[in-house]
Amino acid sequence: MPAVLIQSAYLQKQMWFLHSFTENKPMKKKNRVRKNREFQKLIHTGTKAAGRSFVFYYAPKAEEEARIGITLSGKIGDAVHRNRIKRQTRMMCEELIDFSSCPFDGILIVRFNFRDLTYEQNKKNLEKLLAKAKMDKRIFPSSTVT
Repeated sequence: MPAVLIQSAYLQKQMWFLHSFTENKPMKKKNRVRKNREFQKLIHTGTKAAGRSFVFYYAPKAEEEARIGITLSGKIGDAVHRNRIKRQTRMMCEELIDFSSCPFDGILIVRFNFRDLTYEQNKKNLEKLLAKAKMDKRIFPSSTVT
């Protein structure tokens, strides 16, 4: 009997994981800046916009869809905390940016202040920063793509 309960709990956990993964669609890999030289090019040639939780460098996009790179200091926390922050930031970007119609590639640098604020506050800070950089969905909605 206990083996059935363990198996049932295990299956429930797997089903929850699959459901949560399909509900929260992660940012696609084609929408990420991944190579170091691309990060460096965007940082050194791009326009800078700074906010409370983020610094954002952006330049005209190099591919058909916009891409975002996310980076943060190793001093912010251990690998588990840094990965959590990057996951949260990717989810914020997915919700706030329409990658097909946005004209820029960008690099988001997460500041230390990110840890002290809630998810909603950080999302609001990112939204203000993207509006300042003219990358917000409200400015480039997908329905206006020609």
